[in-house]
Amino acid sequence: MSDGWCPDLLEEKPRSFCKTFWVGLLKFLEATPIIGCLVSLGHAIACRFQSAEVACVWSCLGCFPGLNFWRCANVFWRCCPKGRNAYGKARFSTPDKYYDDWMGHPSHQSKTLTQLCIPGSHDSGTYDSPAQPKIPYLIIGWSKCQVWGAYQQLRTGTRFFDLRINDTKYAGDHKCKPPKKWIMNPRFWVSHTIICVPLKEFLEDIKRFLELDNTKKEVIVCSMRPDKCSFEKDSLEGILDMYVEVFGKDKLIPPSRAFEPIGSLTGEGKQLLLLSEQKKKKWPECEMIEDRGEYEDGSWGATNSDYGPEHRTNLKKWLEEKQPEMGQKKIYNLEATLTPDTNMIVHSILFMKFKPDTFFRVKDAATQANANICRGLAQDWDGLKVNVINYDFVGPHINSGIIARNFTSEGEWEQYAGMCPDCKETYTKGLRFGDPIRKGSGGAKAAWGDEKV
Repeated sequence: MSDGWCPDLLEEKPRSFCKTFWVGLLKFLEATPIIGCLVSLGHAIACRFQSAEVACVWSCLGCFPGLNFWRCANVFWRCCPKGRNAYGKARFSTPDKYYDDWMGHPSHQSKTLTQLCIPGSHDSGTYDSPAQPKIPYLIIGWSKCQVWGAYQQLRTGTRFFDLRINDTKYAGDHKCKPPKKWIMNPRFWVSHTIICVPLKEFLEDIKRFLELDNTKKEVIVCSMRPDKCSFEKDSLEGILDMYVEVFGKDKLIPPSRAFEPIGSLTGEGKQLLLLSEQKKKKWPECEMIEDRGEYEDGSWGATNSDYGPEHRTNLKKWLEEKQPEMGQKKIYNLEATLTPDTNMIVHSILFMKFKPDTFFRVKDAATQANANICRGLAQDWDGLKVNVINYDFVGPHINSGIIARNFTSEGEWEQYAGMCPDCKETYTKGLRFGDPIRKGSGGAKAAWGDEKV
């Protein structure tokens, strides 16, 4: 499993001219027949298999003069000053701070799930694919949305999981059938088309986290939906049985108590809330799992875009529209992703990054989407209630910005985080502390209530 990556807050570093030139020259050679094959072989010898695969594809496409010319023009564009400055390269880092017990802070125990600002991960199980270990790297680039398993995601502060579950018993009814290897054992997978891990493996990771000494006051939401299959009654019964097998029934939060104060739930050892599509109206007897539609409102469709600036505007607009309802009896999930669809992928391939809003992989899209989250946390969302923020490639830097909104001051945040002097600037840069302030004739008021901060 990879150590992972995540962008520092608003930290972008364009490539230097020399580095861009040599990278451009290499890409030019890749698009040249025969020479491109040699470049691909060199990448393979150096164990850069993704680069080898890309070079091989471009070597074949280089046989078509038009495509070769287009590739060469792209190289020159990326080397010129305007082209170089059009693409910031986010600085990535591995975790150096964990947030195991942020919900357990005394000031949070009296709040409900709807009154906290919670980090969430999009397509939470797309960090590995043991069922199909030889998936082409080009396909992985458009499917993989995380690099850490559930345990690592939880340790960096994530408390909301977006789980796409494939019940292989009913996957044959779907036009995209899973590989035969899936169907035998196990039955349930957390998946995203072809990137997948067994559901039980994912749950065991969550259990490992909840068994830590300092995580007894944390609550985790698992929001489930079918992926490339349909959910039937025995699907939900099988999924629920697996949760009970791993955690025991006492860990599960009854839906009727979903929005009680955190301290009230964890005081009785209840730490997992399960939500699912295709449930309540069909099978009300499947207790302990509640309808996503009844308990969760997501922004998908209203916030997705294939253009970074538009995405930033959409995020704020959706939050503004939901302000009257936030903080009540529903989880509001800001799905802050630039998830590629077919049009976006074709658009990206045609323009090959001539335009700043084109991407080559989900990771490229996440760089722009996550930068928009950082800008929102730093300035765009001042005075707005924010509940769950769900994004790709979760990491401690963005999570720290989300978690910090639950603390009333920088001093309180520092006291909790226990940051060393060397880390302080990195983790507090651009953050907003305390419940977002609203200014009006009545003075400054916290967005989550009438108390002053």
